[in-house]
Amino acid sequence: MWIESFGNEASELYRLGFFFNQKVLEAIGTDAAEAYEAALVKLSNEQREAVMMRIELGFSYQQIAEAQDRPSANAARMVVARALVRLAELMRGIRGTR
Repeated sequence: MWIESFGNEASELYRLGFFFNQKVLEAIGTDAAEAYEAALVKLSNEQREAVMMRIELGFSYQQIAEAQDRPSANAARMVVARALVRLAELMRGIRGTR
């Protein structure tokens, strides 16, 4: 997994979910954050990693492309865009059932 390249400590923090930005949590609220987390785990590993690298870790599309062995930053941008659309759909479904 791409996060392993940051070392064991980062891998453990990632596994435990500590990369969710506290400022984002405060801005969107607990319900939205819970829906985000629940929807995130329903994405494919590739999509989940791309979203987390972009949204939570602030990676550039070029950095995502390199981490995921994509041919270009544009290819990474498309993966992130499609993943975000899917994430939004899943979040709507999750929030609608609460």
